[in-house]
Amino acid sequence: MWESFVASIDVRTTYLIGGLVGWVAAAAVFILRNLHRPSHSAAGKLAWSLAFCATTLLLASVRTSMPGFLVTRTMLITAGIGTILLLAAVRALYDRPTPMGVQAPVIGLFALTVLQLPDPRHALILVFAVQLITNAAGALVVAGEEEPHARAGRIGLIAVMVVLALAGGFRMIDMLRMSTAEVEALANRTEPNRGPLVLVYSFTSLVVMLAYIGIAYGRLLADVRHLASTDELTGLASRRYLFGHGEPWLTARGRAAHFTALMMIDVDRFKSINDRFGHEVGDRVLRHVAGILRDAMRSDSVLARYGGEEFCAMVPVSDPHEAETVAERVRAAVQARPFVLAGGSIDVTVSIGLACHRPGLTLREVLRTADSRVYFAKAAGRNRVVSEYPILEEAIV
Repeated sequence: MWESFVASIDVRTTYLIGGLVGWVAAAAVFILRNLHRPSHSAAGKLAWSLAFCATTLLLASVRTSMPGFLVTRTMLITAGIGTILLLAAVRALYDRPTPMGVQAPVIGLFALTVLQLPDPRHALILVFAVQLITNAAGALVVAGEEEPHARAGRIGLIAVMVVLALAGGFRMIDMLRMSTAEVEALANRTEPNRGPLVLVYSFTSLVVMLAYIGIAYGRLLADVRHLASTDELTGLASRRYLFGHGEPWLTARGRAAHFTALMMIDVDRFKSINDRFGHEVGDRVLRHVAGILRDAMRSDSVLARYGGEEFCAMVPVSDPHEAETVAERVRAAVQARPFVLAGGSIDVTVSIGLACHRPGLTLREVLRTADSRVYFAKAAGRNRVVSEYPILEEAIV
């Protein structure tokens, strides 16, 4: 059955179809390179790689009707360059770009070497060695990345590069075992194991294209989620993220009988900073405060920009007294680090309203309580913490 399947494969037609499919894939990647802007450079290299590999297949489909030396050497050069560019595309896709100052000499040296090698057997061994090494290296690069949002494309790309590396390795071993005369006679005979390899090489371009699109689309979705959940100015969690994830977080901790301190943190006299120094400096002050808050909070806390000059933090604590201690530490940290400006500095302080979540309360209810205490803190002179203890509120009133 295997022999009949191999015998039914028309090698030249398969090469021709594969070459056309490869060019379509290259054009598709080139057109879709704006699908994910951070992958633009990688997509360009990938499109060129697919184009070179497709050209190799098209030449393979017509090489018996054209001068042997010219077609064969051109095929070897396009195959090698396509493989080298594929590795460069994979590295760029994972933010490990190879400078053109390195790529261009490597490609030029490879092409010159293939042209200068008088023995076609040596030229073939060189090309298959390049395919083995570069595709294996590319598979290692992809395998070393963690991308849960683009898993399908990542697995597909690993599989393709591993198969190509193995195919290159097997072909290199074949060349090492064959004589020069046998290599020169390859175009005029059909090897018993050649059909499956032709299928692998012919339709790899399509699979690589689909893998790239899967990775780019997964990253695009991840970017959209990140933009929706992250405040652009400060890099903290956004208000949307707070309300989307804060409620389940509080509920889970409440069921486990854990305390959560919720702090509303307002930058004091922020309007006067904007009026005096301008909105650009005001934005820098907000980023400055956000950095201090991030450093002062525990890693298991949730810190978000609530809006304007107001921040919100949810901090796991053992009891309400620890909550007040944490809030006071945060207030002191901001006060201790003025914002440095050319020619001077700006003293920055915050007023903090503190509330502790209790089972049965919603996030909005606790936020409302903490927010009301920010006004108590400002009314009492700013740069202070107002907790939920009634005695403290009575003192302010």
